[in-house]
Amino acid sequence: MKNWKAIPMVFSAVVFLFGIELTACVPSTNAKAGPGADKVGWVDEGLRILEVKRADAETGPVIRGAVLNTSPRVLSYAEVNITLIDAIGRPISTTSACTTMVEPQAIWKWEAPVYAEGVADFQVVSVVRRY
Repeated sequence: MKNWKAIPMVFSAVVFLFGIELTACVPSTNAKAGPGADKVGWVDEGLRILEVKRADAETGPVIRGAVLNTSPRVLSYAEVNITLIDAIGRPISTTSACTTMVEPQAIWKWEAPVYAEGVADFQVVSVVRRY
């Protein structure tokens, strides 16, 4: 039988060596429920979500947002992960947006495509960043 106890140590070493930081966003107490809900005010160490909303692009529906790099360091990589939710509150799909090189105090404007049918709401569930 394989020794599975080593997996967390290997994962931790990879995260440390590549400077990957995994974090989760927590919604502000002002977040509203419903389609296109206002998620502004979510704060994560080094990042602040300034805007998140549903929109229609030429290619179809999207989730658009803006994130401020509040850290004094350049982000070499940033990713926003979003869960798409149906009308009765069930997660039905996910989407994400990513970029490279976000300067200190710069605003990254992102757009994540929505390919799933029946999306009534969404939730930003995590941010992944590397310095």
